[in-house]
Amino acid sequence: WSWNHQSEFYGDVHCYLYDSDNWDDTLYQSPRFMSEFGLQSWPSAMTMSSVFPEEEWSYSSTMSKERNHHPNGQQQMLQQVAMHFHLAEACDPKQARDCPPQKMYSGWAMQLWLTQLNQALGYKAEIEHFRRIRTDCSDSVPGCNLGRMYWQTNDIWQGASWASVDYTGRYKMVHYFVQNAYAPVLISADGSALHNTFSLTMI
Repeated sequence: WSWNHQSEFYGDVHCYLYDSDNWDDTLYQSPRFMSEFGLQSWPSAMTMSSVFPEEEWSYSSTMSKERNHHPNGQQQMLQQVAMHFHLAEACDPKQARDCPPQKMYSGWAMQLWLTQLNQALGYKAEIEHFRRIRTDCSDSVPGCNLGRMYWQTNDIWQGASWASVDYTGRYKMVHYFVQNAYAPVLISADGSALHNTFSLTMI
């Protein structure tokens, strides 16, 4: 029994790594129970184009900014994607001659897809970290994680969110990844060029 709900030794920890490299598991906590963690992503361009007019088909458009209610969420997703990938080539809708609808849509669709890829790989890394420490702990070392829940499963509208299933019922990429990460038997490869480490764990 603890008054500190964020204590790794007692559980019910919440953790959101918006400004960090979410592939680096040395940044993760090792709680007995992680009741809330997550990353934002956008639904597919197919989902968003049903509510965005053509002139708003841009990651930096007014509607994109207004549909993300998480403070600084747009920039945080860009920053995280840029840690591992090249950002999609932007197309300025105001430059109609250089930015026909097909080019505008494809650049926008790629950027939305990259936010989903970042979210999926981040959830995979974090869930597998928690599963690898299932039996590792002591009175002085946190760990022995007995459960973890990502926030969240479903969306209430078409917009940027932490959800793994968008408003239309379409799976985002992360929904497929977590099915594997939560599988009863899992081979988890973990490595870091930065920390010069590699391990292979059967869970």
